[in-house]
Amino acid sequence: MRKSQPIDESNEKLMKFLGIKEETEEEKASGRRVASVQTVDEMFDFHYAPTFWSKVLRPFRRLKLRLKARKRSTQNFREWRKLFEEYYPWSIDAFLPMFIKHLELYIKHEKKQGIAAPECKAYKIATAQEAMDILERLVADDYDSVYTAIVEEKWGKFPYEKTTFANGSVSFQHLTPDGYDDDKRAAYENGAADAGRDLKRLGELIEQNMLDWWD
Repeated sequence: MRKSQPIDESNEKLMKFLGIKEETEEEKASGRRVASVQTVDEMFDFHYAPTFWSKVLRPFRRLKLRLKARKRSTQNFREWRKLFEEYYPWSIDAFLPMFIKHLELYIKHEKKQGIAAPECKAYKIATAQEAMDILERLVADDYDSVYTAIVEEKWGKFPYEKTTFANGSVSFQHLTPDGYDDDKRAAYENGAADAGRDLKRLGELIEQNMLDWWD
């Protein structure tokens, strides 16, 4: 069963909307009176006979739900249109930006409409933001540049030896000193290690917070 988040009890308007209130001493003393006992097939198996007014208002409720759905679809189209145009099912690079956009909208919604207690709300936003930052680094795929820049600064630039063959083809050989190639290889390995750590951390965030981020 999914765990629930602590609610911000200081928000009286929210408590009233959710129907949550503290019992008075009289209510606690009186207890719950038993109206009837029966056996049902499932929990939450409630059946009630519709009233005259519920039948009259039913079409209007349906219309209201359709209008809300139409409004939401219009908002989603505006938010996601550009990403959908750039989506290719064969490329993971097309999926990650959609995950970033989803977390961006989630954080915006949580800040504005989240009902969790302040410390829980702050935790949800912080972990979602951390995941979004990792995804942005993965999309940029620029883990190597920090390390390769250090190598280039250490060794400087070197000329190339150009060889022209009789058939007109050309080849170039980078005239680097001993140790340069080893440093360059280590730079790429360090970049790959950083990417691996980001992927591992992203997996931990998703596993630990999947039920905390979304209700």
